[in-house]
Amino acid sequence: MNTITFLGDYIAKDFTDENLWNRYLEQHITNSDNNIQQQFTRHPQIDSAVFRFFNNELKFTTFDNFNPGRNLVIIGLHGGWNIDKLNEITEWFNKDENHKKSWFDANTKIVIDYTEEGFTTEVFPDLYDWIEEHELEDRVLYVNSTINVDEVYHKWCRKYRCRPNMRTAWYGFFTIWLLRDRLMCRTTTPIAQARYTPGKPRFMSLNRRPYQHRILLLTLLQRHNLLEHGAISMPKHFTEREIAWAPEDFDIPLLWSKTKDGFVGYIDHLEADFTAMYNKLPLIADTSDFSTNYALNLNDSFYSNFPINLVTETLFFTSGVFASEKIWKPMLMGQIFIVMSSPLYLKKLRSLGFKTFDPYISEEYDLIEDHLERANEIVKVMVRLTSLSEAEFEQLLANVEPILEHNRQLLMDRNQVEELVCKNVVQTIESLWDDNAY
Repeated sequence: MNTITFLGDYIAKDFTDENLWNRYLEQHITNSDNNIQQQFTRHPQIDSAVFRFFNNELKFTTFDNFNPGRNLVIIGLHGGWNIDKLNEITEWFNKDENHKKSWFDANTKIVIDYTEEGFTTEVFPDLYDWIEEHELEDRVLYVNSTINVDEVYHKWCRKYRCRPNMRTAWYGFFTIWLLRDRLMCRTTTPIAQARYTPGKPRFMSLNRRPYQHRILLLTLLQRHNLLEHGAISMPKHFTEREIAWAPEDFDIPLLWSKTKDGFVGYIDHLEADFTAMYNKLPLIADTSDFSTNYALNLNDSFYSNFPINLVTETLFFTSGVFASEKIWKPMLMGQIFIVMSSPLYLKKLRSLGFKTFDPYISEEYDLIEDHLERANEIVKVMVRLTSLSEAEFEQLLANVEPILEHNRQLLMDRNQVEELVCKNVVQTIESLWDDNAY
């Protein structure tokens, strides 16, 4: 049996620690960006749970003990994308003779661990050129939380008529993130389940960062008089403690103008609706503190009041299916989810073993590639759901209860979830030294 050796600047002393999680090694790469937002995560984001699923024997050692063989260098990336990250990785590999040995060894593979994000075509051009420039062809594995990252990468290669020079894999970082945090905090109380009180609002939709697709959604909700029929959040002037955004990054009128330009006149008729929506901001649902990222907070006392969660994923104008914590929260809380994301998002969830709500709720929107048509269809679904009589809505909730319970049980099964989120990246890592793997 072949041995795969993980190389790190620091290796954990105790691999029997049940709370090892992702702290099995560290890479000491300098975060030279003056922005508050970090560039590297120091530890990998790929959890030590992956070790259980390897067929190969695993070894962990520091760079000063480098020996030729099947070596693996895993580097965690964080936050937004810029080319400086690759430049700093290059400098780090060349900082001393021990690191250089792995950099120039064709048998040493490099894992770019970007599993906190769902970047695909935003990253591919820079990664491709970096690999070509430094002769790293077939040595790099790009891992992130876009379920169909491999499909999107090969489609990108075909579009630009270039041979794939790296491998890609999905790792479901967010799928176990919330559960891991509960375990680390020794939280044993059951997660409250969403329940409906007749006459109360039926849906919630939390929108902390006002991205363009979220602005479009709220404008459409305003047009259909739905803003007052749900618990909806969005700030008017967004700032964030962790990241020093430029003033124009979340200037909502500016983003609306850019959205209109992108749709070349097709949403100009919504101008009055946007103005009416904007004048209602900020919309407060669970908290007025938009500067704090509550991604890890389940907030079950709030979620449990709403049987429907209108989820606005981080990415919408893309073909990559990026499933963040925003989808796993409603699953854990027993909520119906209507998702504003890329096309085929629901299809990819089903491919992982989860269930969605057709035929009880129309999911035609998931098949629509045109972004504006997809957004309009999502709002039509919300119009229909909020228009149901109390008796019809109660019957809907009864019909979907087995679906809600299936998803919750699947997520709460730690062993099953770990296998689900780990197997793709493990299989890909083990194939890195297989010349026929492409």
